[in-house]
This record gives sequence, C-alpha cells and structure tokens, in this order.
Amino acid sequence: MSAAPTPRPGGLAYINNIGAYDSLYRPTRTRVIVPSAAGEDGLKGTYSASVSYNLDGTVCGISDPAAGGLPAESMIYGYNELGMPKDLNGAAG
Repeated sequence: MSAAPTPRPGGLAYINNIGAYDSLYRPTRTRVIVPSAAGEDGLKGTYSASVSYNLDGTVCGISDPAAGGLPAESMIYGYNELGMPKDLNGAAG
C-alpha cells in the first residue's frame, strides 16, 4: 500500500508505506524509503517498523529498525489501571 512521495529540500523525496493493518484498520507495519542524496548516503535505504496493540487499543509494543548508527530496538509500553502510560521498556531497560 503505497503513499505519495514526501518532498525534501533539493527535490528528492522519501516514500512512506503502510505495509499491513490489523482487523481494526490500525497500521501494524510501516516502511520508509530514503533516497540517496549528496552528503546523506549514510541514511539511504529502506526502514521497516512494526507496532502491536492491546485489546483496549493502546500501543503494546513497537519495533524500530537500525538506522544512523543506532541498533534496532523493540520497546514494550506499560499502563496503569486508568490506562495512562506508566513505563517503557526496551534494550536500555
């Protein structure tokens, strides 16, 4: 499922795609394609991320790709009894 390219300075564009939806039409897999640009070749590539949801619709967890010298990471969200965000656990703890 493609989206229109998003313009960047210099005329290049990156593309955002939603690769999958769950049964409630929430995106579960996204992809960003970053083109090559002078001085920015370190970010060129395709990056995929995913998200999962709890039964109440809150975000359960996300997985982000490695990019810009940072490693890939998965994060799990925690909520209190009122459904308010309480904590976020990932590779850094």
